[in-house]
Amino acid sequence: MNRLMAACTTALRAIRLAPGKSTAPRHANKRASAMKPVAVLTTMILAVGLAVTGAGLASAEDNPAPSGTPAVDVVPTTPDTPAAPATDPAPTPESAAVPTAVTPTAVTPAAVTLAAVTPTIVIAAWNMPSWVDSTTPTWPQTLKTSEKTTSTSLNTLDETLRAGVACGTTEQFQVDLYNDDAITTSLIAGKILTQPHTPPESLIPGGWGTAYKLIQVVGAKCPVPPTMQKCDAITDGGVSTNLNANGWTFGETRTAGSNTYVSKGIKVETTASAGGNAQSKAAGYHALSMPLSDMGEPSMAYTDASGVLPSMQIGLD
Repeated sequence: MNRLMAACTTALRAIRLAPGKSTAPRHANKRASAMKPVAVLTTMILAVGLAVTGAGLASAEDNPAPSGTPAVDVVPTTPDTPAAPATDPAPTPESAAVPTAVTPTAVTPAAVTLAAVTPTIVIAAWNMPSWVDSTTPTWPQTLKTSEKTTSTSLNTLDETLRAGVACGTTEQFQVDLYNDDAITTSLIAGKILTQPHTPPESLIPGGWGTAYKLIQVVGAKCPVPPTMQKCDAITDGGVSTNLNANGWTFGETRTAGSNTYVSKGIKVETTASAGGNAQSKAAGYHALSMPLSDMGEPSMAYTDASGVLPSMQIGLD
């Protein structure tokens, strides 16, 4: 744009210097030119602009106005707002990479469930030697049973303790709740408490009714044993001989035992054998069908014996 304005100025100067045919004085021409409409001035500027475009700018001296063109005095005007100078766009390298649009992907965080952690508790039942009352423990105490649990109930082992007491007997226990730690592990392994906190105990807080209690368990009533009736008379079961065993069987006799019929009886003998006398057995069985209350007190009579006497075995089916 600066070059164009310079060209316009040069062209205007050329126009002012061009020879003309006017007979008016030079200063009259200036006055008359100054009063020409702005449209004429604009036309002249555009004409000059068109003349200087192309390969280069030409001055009025190089291209004089044609003969017969009247001389015109033109007063150049300055535009209100000068145009910004033209700038050539920066070249774009052929190798410049065009960035790829990246759409961010929303990441949904994984749901995390926070669960309350319940501490593990060890509940243990200790046998007490005697019973005084529900708040007086006795010593020493020996471990009856223990287990790990998340419950703080002192009644967790009650059913187990009742089931473990023999019929017709009574046992008393101290039940404790311990923290599941190294102290408790050592205590349970030792299986004995000689007195309170000996060995050390890691009881949960709370005291009586919360951390420990005493309980007495009475075993179930034992069944009444059958009443054995005295035999008023012995029923002859017959005679067993080598020709007629009369219901006796000897199939349970082992290799280091023997049953031999002799005059008026049977000779029963065992000898030593390997494996702790594993084969030293002589046996004879006779099946009977009768009420158990009629069994009485079976016995055997020996006429001659040495060493360990044979025993009697009754099998019930």
